[in-house]
Amino acid sequence: MRKSSRMLAAMLVAAIALSLGGCSSAVDVTVKTVGTTEKTVDVAMSTWGAFVRDGKATADQEAKVRGGYEAYQKALANAITVLHVTQSTETPAELQKAAADLVLLIQTLTGKPLGDLRLLEGKEVSIG
Repeated sequence: MRKSSRMLAAMLVAAIALSLGGCSSAVDVTVKTVGTTEKTVDVAMSTWGAFVRDGKATADQEAKVRGGYEAYQKALANAITVLHVTQSTETPAELQKAAADLVLLIQTLTGKPLGDLRLLEGKEVSIG
């Protein structure tokens, strides 16, 4: 993910957290889950970038990852809007699916494990 995209996403998540300041801890968990999703995708995209720089990716693979990343970015923007407007306490399924699909695609193409995909499903698991 480009640095400016990461910064924008971080600012939007922070804005949600601030605007929901007095809400329940469930909202805090949702904001953290969205943040965890972003970090997981960032790691996957960094891994993908190295794979491409090493000349291992085909044009078709690059197109697939680009499409998956665009779907993820759209889902992230929608999730931020949903969380802000509805003050929902659940990470939107669209974001979970787009992120999981992208990370799984990159794992499959690179052959590198990128972590526990349950993190993208909003389930509480330890990171270690």
